[in-house]
Amino acid sequence: MKLPDDIFRHELLPYLTVYDIVKLDNACMNHRYRHQLLDKISGAILTGDKDESMKASLFKWLGIRRINLINMDLSFDNLIPSIIENDYVDQFRYTQDVVMRGPIIDDMAIFIISHCPCLLSIDISGDDYDPQITDRTSHSIAEHCTGLQSLSLNWCRRTLDTGLITISEHYHNLNYLDIAYCGYITDTCIISVSTHCTALKSLNLEGCDQITDVSIISISIHCTGLQSLHLGLCRKITDACIMLLSNHCTGLQSLDLDCCDQISQYQYLFIVLDYYHYN
Repeated sequence: MKLPDDIFRHELLPYLTVYDIVKLDNACMNHRYRHQLLDKISGAILTGDKDESMKASLFKWLGIRRINLINMDLSFDNLIPSIIENDYVDQFRYTQDVVMRGPIIDDMAIFIISHCPCLLSIDISGDDYDPQITDRTSHSIAEHCTGLQSLSLNWCRRTLDTGLITISEHYHNLNYLDIAYCGYITDTCIISVSTHCTALKSLNLEGCDQITDVSIISISIHCTGLQSLHLGLCRKITDACIMLLSNHCTGLQSLDLDCCDQISQYQYLFIVLDYYHYN
């Protein structure tokens, strides 16, 4: 262990994953220099593994060694909430991207969000479980995540207008928003999002079946830099607003109108041809 601390921390550690560190620790388990290794990795800031959900045992292992993660994927199928609440909240101090999966509830999401001052991206999307979160979580996001750029609340079906309106009023630099299948969202919310978050590049409203042409008109006027828009299953949208969208959002690269029953095939074909004409 002759490697200088600054070289080890800044030139080697950033290239290691969480599991590399675990393997390194296991390899040194019975070595007489193991305590020096633990000293060197203590306080390290790792990128983390975006595609690997955190298990309770690993989260505790990292907490004991005071190792911080920039990207954190938390699965509440196998993560015991008390492990987070009791001793290891310092692990969140540098976290920029957090993913929460499984039967997540408001209190747990709020606890995590309130301890992540550097968050840029939050993903609380449903998968096998519908997240049991409400506007309480949305209000906490608005209060604590001052630099937020990306938010996914996909399948968070208890989310209402009020929470997202509060978020939109705080985060004008939001560039990615996924609220697919948030079925209680109405035009009032989307108007607020589009007028405040004019930097949006990607917007997913699939399954938000309460929204109408009013929302799309507001999006087309204010979010002219939009590149991706998903409107599948938005059955109240008609041909009347789609032409306006085509004329204003000229950088649009992806448009999903699947199962939008009131969009005619002719109108959809026109949009496709118009896109290829400009690209």
